[in-house]
Amino acid sequence: MPEARSLSASTPQRPSDAAIGYAFDTADRHGSDLRACYITPAQPGDRTAQGLLDEVLAAWRARYPYVTVRSDVVHGAGPARLLLLEAADASLLVVGCRRQDGLQRLLAGSVSHTLVHHSTTPLLVASARATTPVAHAPTGT
Repeated sequence: MPEARSLSASTPQRPSDAAIGYAFDTADRHGSDLRACYITPAQPGDRTAQGLLDEVLAAWRARYPYVTVRSDVVHGAGPARLLLLEAADASLLVVGCRRQDGLQRLLAGSVSHTLVHHSTTPLLVASARATTPVAHAPTGT
């Protein structure tokens, strides 16, 4: 059985407070470590993404002082593909979702939609508008 570890992930927009909150709360309740992963198309060496991630995580670390957090910035295109790779050894993948209309989703795709259909890691999609996250367990588990 893999070590209990949650992965909270975010793509180029500002990290999702809903996803980060659920990830910290889940890690705290289950006594697991948390890896916060920020996916960005920026080039390696660009400190802006790491600074943004550290800034967002600071308040959550103060609120959940007993949760061990590792933060990583992953550079590259194809956020859904990168998240699937990064979550391979996690016990839970937590992502936020932005509301997109049908045309936006058709043109740009939806990272959370792709993850729901392709993740082999249990997945929690947190929406800022929802009071309860949508959880997904991979088929066959």
